[in-house]
Amino acid sequence: GQFTRDGSDGYISLWAVGQRRMLSFHEIDRAHYLPPSNRNGITVDKKEMRALWQTIASGDYQSSGSKSAQIRSPSIRYLHKSLANVLYPRHRTGNVNANELAMIDVALTGIL
Repeated sequence: GQFTRDGSDGYISLWAVGQRRMLSFHEIDRAHYLPPSNRNGITVDKKEMRALWQTIASGDYQSSGSKSAQIRSPSIRYLHKSLANVLYPRHRTGNVNANELAMIDVALTGIL
């Protein structure tokens, strides 16, 4: 079959900041990688998370009360929904928890 430039067998295409972006499955895999010794998930720099939230959403970030509806970009909102429903399955996916925001941060590094 055909492969992307980095050898991946596929990609996801989305619009971000007025430009078409393509994330290969290898890039997505790197964004989701947690080393075996990391028992508690991704290390979250709280200042960086607050700054990211200010960039992508309205209001202040609070892990217990920040809603995905506050995310301004539909493509980033969709990314959150996929994280909340597939990678970290929960019954209610309306809130953006710290692990999900950290994953969004990793995925958007270099794009924003």
